[in-house]
Amino acid sequence: MQLEKTDLNSLKVNILKYIRFCILFVFFACINHAYVYPQSLSGSLVSKFIIFNKGENYSGTINTRLDEIAWKGERIINQFIIWTPESPVSDITYQVTDLIGVQDTIPASNVTLRSVHYVKADQFSKGCSEYDKRDFTVFDELGDVLTETPITTLSPDDPVKIWLTIDIPIRINTGDYCGSLSIQARGKTELVFEIKIRVTDWTLPAREDWTFHLDLWQYPTRVIDRYNDDHPDQKLKYWSEEHYAMLKQMYLILADKGQKVITAHIKEGALGCPSMVQWIKTKDNSWKYDFSIFDQYVDSLMSWGINKQISCQSPVGWNSDEIPYFDEISQENLILEAPVGSSIYQERWNDFLSKFRHHLIERGLFEKTVLFMDEIGEDKLEMVIGMIKNNDPEWKIGLAGFHQLPAMIDTNIYDLSLHYIIPFESVNQSRNNTFYFSCNPPFPNNFVASDAEPAVNAFIGWYAYSQHINGFLRWAYDDWLDAEPYEMRIGSHTSGDFCLIYRSSNDMEMKFYSSIRLELMRDGIQDYEKLIILEDYLKKSSKTSDNQSLLKLENKLKEFSAMTWGAGDITLLVESAQELIKDIIAGK
Repeated sequence: MQLEKTDLNSLKVNILKYIRFCILFVFFACINHAYVYPQSLSGSLVSKFIIFNKGENYSGTINTRLDEIAWKGERIINQFIIWTPESPVSDITYQVTDLIGVQDTIPASNVTLRSVHYVKADQFSKGCSEYDKRDFTVFDELGDVLTETPITTLSPDDPVKIWLTIDIPIRINTGDYCGSLSIQARGKTELVFEIKIRVTDWTLPAREDWTFHLDLWQYPTRVIDRYNDDHPDQKLKYWSEEHYAMLKQMYLILADKGQKVITAHIKEGALGCPSMVQWIKTKDNSWKYDFSIFDQYVDSLMSWGINKQISCQSPVGWNSDEIPYFDEISQENLILEAPVGSSIYQERWNDFLSKFRHHLIERGLFEKTVLFMDEIGEDKLEMVIGMIKNNDPEWKIGLAGFHQLPAMIDTNIYDLSLHYIIPFESVNQSRNNTFYFSCNPPFPNNFVASDAEPAVNAFIGWYAYSQHINGFLRWAYDDWLDAEPYEMRIGSHTSGDFCLIYRSSNDMEMKFYSSIRLELMRDGIQDYEKLIILEDYLKKSSKTSDNQSLLKLENKLKEFSAMTWGAGDITLLVESAQELIKDIIAGK
């Protein structure tokens, strides 16, 4: 059937009327909506290198568009802040869309939102033991905890900080991907942040294949200690089913950051914690060793993705002249006085290492095992190394040291970590060469304090790469000594020295949270892996543009070679370095 010309004209008129009606309807609906529900939220993208004080407002340029250049397999991190000018806002919800590309999609499930929670922290970063007379009534509240619980109520007194993570699939088409983060209140959209990710043709290795040697020491019994302190009538046993359930949550977070090393405690009190190996003096005056807890612990962490090395603490330890043991005759825990270098020390440790070695070989773990020591003087080191190598030359030895080593000692160390202020005179590429921060220096460090620079945590990867070393060590991932989960001022050290992860409570229902510091550390480790790939490509290229890019990259890396910086420098340095990588890959 054919339409007459007049019918077509009439149809066109009706269509135009309908379009005008729709436009007017939307226009007046928007006016009415704005009039009835005035906008109550404001927000902006802010630097990921800011840890905010509670109540701190944002005063920079407002930016509601996230525009990133990414590698396949990369994790992008960013921070948003939202605030309300006058009255409190409740019933806040958050919605992230899929990031849509021409040929592919980054699903919304790859985008994670976390709320920032506050901890009690020092105002100033200080060196070791300089807080011996701390006034606990004076503190700042700093936002370092990243919780999965969304904040649904916003007060004018304290803006909400939102930590956004986007995991780019390792197998995805190159191209632009667009989506949004919208924030609703009272059932209507108040804020929309646009998200655009340009995925390049560069690919990061899977996290388990990273080369960076991350070694954050674990204190697995602290979580049970804090629980038992609060529940004296319902105490849990170490290494119980409930204990391992807690550890799994904690150490999956650690594995996600690229951790390579299991911290195993093989002597009671060596790092202030119970031993995973029970030393037993039998009724016939011989010695035996129970490795069952050690085995269970190592197997568990390996199954959770921490499986490259087992660092055993320690043939010396913090109680260097003692060997705690269980006596079968008295049925008591006793202490054997065994100063390093003494005949009793040599005898007992030689016996232990022989049986430990046999056990490790049976389990296929000897090659992964390192006998580790922490800041031991040269005189003791020589004696201990001699004892270990006489037992078996194939034993691997690790050391966190605060001074340069003589050649005899240096050549026997498989895993050497030098304090940040001690440069490597030469780098032995056949071993792990890492650096560490302790309670010194005040800057740079991993503290959570009002004058600390969060960018230091990302700086770690860049500094390691610039110095041709392959990792980082820190003495405490989860050394929780305070009953209050969010109290970071412990002992005489600057706040944050004892942990990089948080627990929500001391109850069975406790949850475990990463920190901004830990996420930024992972970000810098990603950069380390990028630098390996990028520099190798540029060095092999004969293109003039690539040669110029290589020169820019090498010059930037030289800026990381200085041994000290004042506060305020590292953030700009890391920001410019990360932007340089983006500029280089954007041109490829």
